[in-house]
Amino acid sequence: MGRLRKGVDYRCTGYRGKCELPYFREEAMAERLGQVLQAIHIPDDVLAQLEESLLLDKTHEATLRKGQAERIEQRLGLLRRRLEQAYVDCLDGKINEEFWRRSPLNGRKKSKHSSRRCASLNRRKTQTERSTAFTL
Repeated sequence: MGRLRKGVDYRCTGYRGKCELPYFREEAMAERLGQVLQAIHIPDDVLAQLEESLLLDKTHEATLRKGQAERIEQRLGLLRRRLEQAYVDCLDGKINEEFWRRSPLNGRKKSKHSSRRCASLNRRKTQTERSTAFTL
């Protein structure tokens, strides 16, 4: 009876027909790949350019994320103001209660979703204000 070995064997899948290539042990494959990679030399100036490019990409991505967050906050602020104005209009009798119930601003799903997002933003804003107050 043969002994069980641990590890991974790589072989040809035979997709294009029978293949005469032998199995390769994972360790042997890693060693061969390591030898190839060790032979590669990247000049220092190219490495510096790659590093600079990665840092610029990271900065650009952060700027895009910040812009998105600002646009979402502006949109939520606008929606919040509209909702508040519609509620005041309902209280003042400018719009009737039936219209208020049917209003897209007062829709159950949108209202709950907007409220959750607003609450989340308010928590973040409050946390930011608290942390800013402690640093002052």
